[in-house]
Amino acid sequence: MNLTILEAPRTCPYCNSTLIRKNNNDGTQSTDIYCPNNNCIGRQKAHLKYIVGKSVFNIDGFGTSMVDTLYDNNIITNWYDIFTLTTDDLINKANLTEYSSEKL
Repeated sequence: MNLTILEAPRTCPYCNSTLIRKNNNDGTQSTDIYCPNNNCIGRQKAHLKYIVGKSVFNIDGFGTSMVDTLYDNNIITNWYDIFTLTTDDLINKANLTEYSSEKL
């Protein structure tokens, strides 16, 4: 059996920032890598997906694809924008149906 050794990415696929590793409590280097850029689109989307998920707000119908759609259309950029959404925003800017926008 041949094993392929994969190298960890060195740059963020969203913003091209150099990825960094944190150190564990015992001083060894962690296997986790992350983007240090606070303005990174990937980080911002991941944060929003976490916020609307079951661990925090648990908003039914507000999954990862909805976050992508609303973020990519500049309808939401922060978690608090979720609470200012109107059905008109969702219908006109995100191309949702009236039923879907009211349900959300």
